[in-house]
Amino acid sequence: MQSIRPYLVGFVLLLSATCVSASAAPLSSSSRIGPRGVGPIVFGVAQRQAVETGTRFTLSKPSTGSTCFMLYPRTPAGLAFMVENGSIRRAEVTGKTIASVDGFRVGDSGATLLRFYGQRARLSPNKYDPKVEMAVIEPKSSADAKYRMTYSLKNGAVQTIVAGLLPQVAYVEGCS
Repeated sequence: MQSIRPYLVGFVLLLSATCVSASAAPLSSSSRIGPRGVGPIVFGVAQRQAVETGTRFTLSKPSTGSTCFMLYPRTPAGLAFMVENGSIRRAEVTGKTIASVDGFRVGDSGATLLRFYGQRARLSPNKYDPKVEMAVIEPKSSADAKYRMTYSLKNGAVQTIVAGLLPQVAYVEGCS
């Protein structure tokens, strides 16, 4: 029995790892960005948990002494995650591949977006570009009070979509 035990333990670990990776799907073009995460990646989880989804990432080099950096999935294009103190804090969509949970994409009509969200959309000017308006979407439920979605609007169209946890979702300059 003692000679079988190491093999049995190894088989159980292999089976467990297979079950975990089978249940975690990597990001794809069908993933959606919402106030709590993007596809299988939930805001607030450890960076290693995002990697465990099977998504392959490249990362930006953090500034000396900084605990903040960006993770870029190899696919889909136009998506980045902010990691601060080891956890995923927000995501930014700059390409047309990823849609919001409500169906909006980069390039969509800002007027349509504002009509859809109605009173939940709070408009403010961009800190650096007077031609850009920021539409911050207030959560529907008090259970989501620590999350936000923000759309930047320029020339009547959605330019970027940012979602995540406060305060990081409101950082104007990312990790800078």
